[in-house]
Amino acid sequence: TTSQQKIQVTNLGTSTVVVGVSQQNLTNHIILGNNTLTIPAKGTVDLDVVFVALSEPGIFTGKIFIGGHEVLVSLNVKTKLLLFDSNIVVLNPQLKVTQGGQLNTLVTLIPLGDPERLDVVLNFVIKDYANKVYLTKSETMLVSNLTEVRRTFDTGLLIPGDYVIGLQLVYPNGVAPSSAHFRVVAKTAMSFFGKVILFLIMMILVI
Repeated sequence: TTSQQKIQVTNLGTSTVVVGVSQQNLTNHIILGNNTLTIPAKGTVDLDVVFVALSEPGIFTGKIFIGGHEVLVSLNVKTKLLLFDSNIVVLNPQLKVTQGGQLNTLVTLIPLGDPERLDVVLNFVIKDYANKVYLTKSETMLVSNLTEVRRTFDTGLLIPGDYVIGLQLVYPNGVAPSSAHFRVVAKTAMSFFGKVILFLIMMILVI
C-alpha cells in the first residue's frame, strides 16, 4: 500500500546550499517530504519519500530530482492476493549492454501458496525512466514449483541511457511484477592498432 524510504543527500562543497526537490512521471505514486533541502557544508540530510501503490498493478518508472541530480525510480505494484512472486535479474556485467547487443536476464517464478499447476503469462517490457515503452514480449508457461529460466532480449536501436526490464507474472486473479535496471552504452570504435592486430591474427589463422 505504501512504503517509506529515505534518500541521503550529502553536500560535498564548502558552503551551505539550498537545493530543490521534484519528481517526474510519478504523480500520485509518490509523496515527497520536502520541496527544498538546506544542506550545510560537508553535511548530510535525509529526504523522506513515501511511495504509494494505487489500485492498478504494474511497473511504473520515473525520476526524483534533487538539485540537478537524478534518482531513478522503478516501482513494482502487486495485487493484494499474492499467489506467486517473480524476480528478474540482469546478468550482463556491470548491468551494461553495448548498443545493439543482447540483454541477458534470469527470471525466477515463485509459487507462494499450496503446490498447484497453473498456466501463468509472462509479460516482458523494456521502458525508460520517462515511462516510454520500447519493447514488449509475452509467453505462457506451466508452473508448479519454483522455476528459473533465462531470457535474452535484443536491445535493437536503443540509444545510450538508463532503462528498465520489467516482468509482469499474470495468473488468475493476480499480478506479480518485478523489474531490473540496466544501462545501454555506446559502441567503442576499435583503434587502428587494434584493427591491424586483428587482421594479422586472421591472416595467421588462414595460413
